[in-house]
Amino acid sequence: MTKVPAPRVLVPAAALKSGFNPVRAILGLARGWPFTLRNSFSPTFDVNERHDVYVVRGDLPGVKVQDLEVLLSQKRVKISGKREEENPVGGAPELRYRSERPYGKFSRTLKLPPEVDVTQCQADLRDGVLTLELPKTHQAVLRKIAVKAERART
Repeated sequence: MTKVPAPRVLVPAAALKSGFNPVRAILGLARGWPFTLRNSFSPTFDVNERHDVYVVRGDLPGVKVQDLEVLLSQKRVKISGKREEENPVGGAPELRYRSERPYGKFSRTLKLPPEVDVTQCQADLRDGVLTLELPKTHQAVLRKIAVKAERART
């Protein structure tokens, strides 16, 4: 069996003296990396448009309604909340062997189109998916106008 030599990472001496860690730099981790990884819950959102409404959907698995807040202004919607770590119910406490699921607080701000009617917006959390319905103002809804043909004159 042949040994393959490990790749060498060349780092300037000044960087080593300042506490630079090339492995952390490659992985993009901060100094407090265990906490950064565990609290990095960052949900993603889709924004779609229908004829009369904008629909925002985001995956929020494990987030409870009481831990979720949606703030709406004329120009932005701010969605914030937290996903707490699950603790065993009853029984003996568990020792953690591995933890890959993110937990913690999150906050996302999405810019709104100017034609959203903020007085008629609705939010619903069902099966871990947050759905916001942001109706358009009456002026912004497209209307179809019938075109009449003029009769040819003889």
